Amino acid sequence: MLLIEGDYERRSQLSRALRAEGMTVMAVSGIAEVERWPAGDVVVTESRRFTTLWKETGAAHVLVPAGTVEDGMEG
Repeated sequence: MLLIEGDYERRSQLSRALRAEGMTVMAVSGIAEVERWPAGDVVVTESRRFTTLWKETGAAHVLVPAGTVEDGMEG
């Protein structure tokens, strides 16, 4: 799983939670830190970093967590 989250605390919390569930996670703050494209992986990213490019490059799924109900309704 590729986790892209600019906020250090949120990135740490999310990556710990995902690892606690047995998932392998590469957590980065931005696209420039991505070592390889996520072919067959799940990408979790902030809405401002969402792009359909993730699916086009082979991501199995792209998740964009919403901080609030209002944020979720915008997507």
